[in-house]
Parts: sequence; C-alpha cells; structure tokens
Amino acid sequence: MDRKIAFVFPGQGTQKVGMLSDVYEKSEIFKGFIKEISEWTEIDFFHLLYENNKKIDKTECTQVALLGCELGLLRILKKNNITPLVNAGYSLGEFAALVSSSVITEREASLLVKERGNLIAQACKGIKGAMAAVLGLKADVIERIIKEFPSLSIANYNTETNISISGLLTDIEKVSVKLKDAGARHVVLLNVSGPFHSPLIKVAGVKFEKETDKYKFQPPQIPYYPNVTAEEKRDASGIESLLCRQIYYPVKWLQTMDAMIKSGINCFIEVGYGSVLRGFLKTYPGIELYGMDTFENIENLLKKLC
Repeated sequence: MDRKIAFVFPGQGTQKVGMLSDVYEKSEIFKGFIKEISEWTEIDFFHLLYENNKKIDKTECTQVALLGCELGLLRILKKNNITPLVNAGYSLGEFAALVSSSVITEREASLLVKERGNLIAQACKGIKGAMAAVLGLKADVIERIIKEFPSLSIANYNTETNISISGLLTDIEKVSVKLKDAGARHVVLLNVSGPFHSPLIKVAGVKFEKETDKYKFQPPQIPYYPNVTAEEKRDASGIESLLCRQIYYPVKWLQTMDAMIKSGINCFIEVGYGSVLRGFLKTYPGIELYGMDTFENIENLLKKLC
C-alpha cells in the first residue's frame, strides 16, 4: 500500500486524570516534553494529568493539558521519522497541527492555548451554556429545527449524521425534544463547560487577536486544514484571523476529512488521547487508522510504519 499519511489532533471532551499514564511511564521522550511544557506554561502538568484534581475539566486547564499530550506524542512520531503529507486538528487540536506544520513552535502553541483557554473560560462566565451531540439527523434538518432558538447554532460537523450544537442549556434541553421527534436517535450533552464554537463566546475570539499578534506565523512546511474553511492551506496569510474566528465558528471536520480523502490521503494517525476522531473516520472505507492513546498502540504503529 502506498501510504499517504495525515496527522489528526483531537479536541476537548475526552480528558481525564491518568490519560496516557502508561506512555508517560514508558516513554522518556513523552516524559521529557511534559517537563518542558510545565516550565513554559508555569503549570504543574504531572499534577494536572496524573494526580487527583478537579482542574482537568476546567477549560483554562483542559485545553493546555490536551495540547501537551498531543505535542508529546508528536515528538515520538518525529523522533521515529514519521512525517505526514497534511495535518488537521479538531478545535484546540489545530494548534498541534500548526506545530506539526512548523507554523509555530511548541512553546508558542502552549502559551497561545493557555491564554485561549483562559479567554474562553472568562467568556463562558455568567452564561449557562452547553453543547450536545445530535446523532441520526443531517445538518440541514438540524439547522431548520434550531432556527427558532436564537442562542443555538451548529458547532461541529463531525459526520453526516453526527452533528454538535451549541448554545444556552435551557434551549438545548427544549430543542432536544424536537430533534428526537424529527428522528434523532440520541441528543447527548457533551463533557464541556460552555457553549464552544458559538457566537455566544465571540468576545473570546476578539480578545484572542491580541495574543496572536505577539507571534509571527510561518508559512506551513506541511499543508494543513483550518477548521473555519476546511480547505488546504499552504501559506501564512490570515492564519491569525482563522484561529480567532475558530473560537466562535463551527468546526468543519466532516468537510475537512472529505477533502483529505479526495486528495488521496489513505492513512490517518490520531495524535492524542482517546479515539473520537478514528470513530468519525470509520465511516470511510479503505483507509488505515492508527491511535496513540496507549503505549501498546504506539508500539504497534511504529512496527507498522517504521
């Protein structure tokens, strides 16, 4: 098989204390990175990831914790000379994709995501917001139903029949009944602390612009797909704006995966904790899927690709 590899980096929602603990114990590369990111961000990552705490589910900690895991795993891939043809990241995972594409450094991504999490957490204060996955309905049906609730919008296009909505919790509870009446199999609240990828938190995106202005974004050495456009990007123009808008725009993941596969990508490595992105990709026939959520999976991946 002529492998055409893409790295995909997951977003928020799968976090838990103890994630990738076996990788931390058995990989000096990963452990070394966790020490480095702790110094850059002035956050005790060992405590955050591997000791009982309630911080892991707070947006201001969750985002940088997941990014740290993804960048540590990325180092393992780089050390073993596994290189993608393209990169894409789901929501905060886009920052890891930018590191993989050499647009920003590991340290820059870590500091940006730390501030991103803080700004989103501030924007969510005072808003009883939530997100829910709607399973079994297509986007056009969902869009028609949620129109009568001004706070609601589509947040994530995951697959054709797995769409997330975002908005006020009361509106999500009300619309859930209508969505089920229209044929949705399930409407499931997501493990997030606010209405992410919604105009309700646009203020965070506007404020984030001041953070992106502090850094110089380099032209991608490897093309990547921004969430906002789902189109392959090969130059540095407008990346800052895309990252700011990404906070309150929907994640076009379905469109991104369609575009990647149409371009010939046939092997995806999910660089992060969990298997959510591989789950979305299982709807596509004839592709290879690899995960890095356990040390065993990493060993199998390296045996297969090295």
